[in-house]
Amino acid sequence: MSAKTAAPHRASSSQNRQRAHALLDHLAQQPPFDQIALREGAAQALALAVEAGDLVLQAEALLAGASWPGQLVDPLGAWSALQRAERIFRANGIPDRAAACQVAMARALYDLGQERQADVVVQAALQEPSLPAPQRTRAYMLRFLALGRMGQIEAAYECLVDQAMPMARASGDGYQLARAIGRKAWLIARLMHSAGNPELPLPAFAHLTKLKREPATLAHVLSLLDEARAALPAGTRWAEIEITHHYALGLTRRPAAVAAAWQALSVLAQEVTATDPPLAAWAYLCAAMVLHAGGDVAGALAVLPQALRVAESARLTVMVRDVLFYQSLCFEAAGDLGAALAAYKRHYALIMNPAESTGPDDPRVPVDVEPQLPGDAAAEPLHRLRALEPACLKRALRLIELRVAENLSANEVVAACGVSRRTLDEAFKAARGTTLLAYLKRKKLEFAANLLLHTQRPIRDIAASMGYRSAALFASEFRDRMGMLPSQWRGLQATPVAPAADPSST
Repeated sequence: MSAKTAAPHRASSSQNRQRAHALLDHLAQQPPFDQIALREGAAQALALAVEAGDLVLQAEALLAGASWPGQLVDPLGAWSALQRAERIFRANGIPDRAAACQVAMARALYDLGQERQADVVVQAALQEPSLPAPQRTRAYMLRFLALGRMGQIEAAYECLVDQAMPMARASGDGYQLARAIGRKAWLIARLMHSAGNPELPLPAFAHLTKLKREPATLAHVLSLLDEARAALPAGTRWAEIEITHHYALGLTRRPAAVAAAWQALSVLAQEVTATDPPLAAWAYLCAAMVLHAGGDVAGALAVLPQALRVAESARLTVMVRDVLFYQSLCFEAAGDLGAALAAYKRHYALIMNPAESTGPDDPRVPVDVEPQLPGDAAAEPLHRLRALEPACLKRALRLIELRVAENLSANEVVAACGVSRRTLDEAFKAARGTTLLAYLKRKKLEFAANLLLHTQRPIRDIAASMGYRSAALFASEFRDRMGMLPSQWRGLQATPVAPAADPSST
């Protein structure tokens, strides 16, 4: 080599660090329209952070790549990356960023079909006082989604209207506010859809105290969507809002409206396929729902494979099971019972075992878990039975579900229900075969079990947060309920979807 030939320039650690920071700052300022570009930019920032040898910056890049307000592409990969980021933040004493990782992890769990675990993780994040307002708003939005998926429609509505929307308004984030208002419009449109189609069971308005005050009309839904658009920066068009708009218009069932909605939704799906595949799958599914509701079963069956293809390519467990559910309905309406049964079996399998990683004997799976999706035909008799239960019991169950993370006491539950302890105990015995205190203790232990699996909090802290003055007493009662000590339970910690065992390795 001649003396004049220079060696290739290698950026210094400080230069790589500055470039990574600049790239992450740029990504943080982008509107939530292009998930693919966000993932690619975060991957570049991660590579720069690795070159710089900066672990905290690596964690920031991992968090940026998996933080998205809507459904995630490859939620399992996101969950694994976020676990690593959370550990780095906690090891470096940065609790607010660790809690932000938990919020993003909850989104990944939800997209893997694990609504209950998502709700546990997001509640744990909300307990962190330093969690920034944007992540706190996103956390409440995730609670709304998880509670809705578990059939707790009114609790979901309360979480959205009483917590997520006011916080989004206060933060001044137009995109978060638009999304929250759009979710409210979507919920009302879905309940309207349900009311006009008994094949799609959801709890009726009759026993939803707050929701029944919402006008179940197309005009109200469209008014909410106009409000959502007004929250966006001037001249901005967000496909997520427009999908809900055309879906609602299609529910009028007028042939011209159905055709226009289907065409508009298909165009929107094509527009966002390259930038946000989960949103594209959702648009295709909405098009199929509109066609099915309008009586065009053949049209719906033609669209659903497109939704399934996009959902499976992006590894979206929740979306896949929803598409399969509608396929089963449409095949049945078309008279193809064999195809309907095959689609429904796949759908049902994803409800009962969403991660495809646990069996009936897995000690991490509580034996008394209730069905998680109200659209499931097998769960509908249970939901109808629950609708007949006393109002005080419903109120108590909802309060426990919402506030189990807050060391709720039996006396607080009784006071909130406005009946005597004896009346409430009798209601619990008749409906659940146990007392209020025993049920509350069971829920606290189950919540603690999920905290052990999905967070790094010390066992002593978890015991104290559940109201136990003695860690030894907590360990004893935990073992009685779960069959092992808390430390042994934490040893079961694994990814939400475990890969199949390789026979050659045994």
